[in-house]
Amino acid sequence: MKPATQMVSGKIRLPSPPLIAIKILQTVRADTFTFSDLAYLITSDPALTARILKAANSSYYNPTIRVTSIEKALALLGTHAVTNIALSFVIVSEFQAEATGTFDSTIFWRRALTTAVAAEMIAALVGKPKQDIFVIALLQDIGIMVMHGSYPQAYQQVFESRKEAPISLVEAERRIFGYDHQEVGAELLKSWQLPEEIYAPIRNHHQSDEISDDYRSEERRVGKERRSRWS
Repeated sequence: MKPATQMVSGKIRLPSPPLIAIKILQTVRADTFTFSDLAYLITSDPALTARILKAANSSYYNPTIRVTSIEKALALLGTHAVTNIALSFVIVSEFQAEATGTFDSTIFWRRALTTAVAAEMIAALVGKPKQDIFVIALLQDIGIMVMHGSYPQAYQQVFESRKEAPISLVEAERRIFGYDHQEVGAELLKSWQLPEEIYAPIRNHHQSDEISDDYRSEERRVGKERRSRWS
């Protein structure tokens, strides 16, 4: 098998970055962005606009008046919540695929979203909210989907090897591929030109000792919520 960097940059056709997701991240990270900037970007995608307006008008937020524009939704929900809803919807929709073998993408993304919400709650509870924690947790295992999509039969061997011996997912991946989903995910997000603050914690989220001090706290927060069949 190819090394992870070659896998991402080589001949294998990998999904392109959801352009609107990248633009949303770039916009909210800019020092001078406004509600109008973000609203203009979101309204360029009708499906995304409908999803955010649905959230803004839900009983959970219970607005006193009906929300009919993205700018009103931003005022009600806040930039952070709208950004998370947008990124979740766009990325999950882009990478949604039919279930194959023992891999179910619906379960995968349901877990990813749950992890992202939980990681953000943990960050708030410990008094260290982080701008990118939701995105980091949401995308931490995207390498699994990339590896399975590129080599479905080989990745089935990963699942089978874990039935035969009590080994971790990353260990099983390394036995079959020579690398693991952490490396693939980080390289993919780096190739999308996402900031290092997002892909660096993902590169070693199963080996916190190998993460630099700058990103160790992010790994710990997402790590609290990753215990599942993928671990």
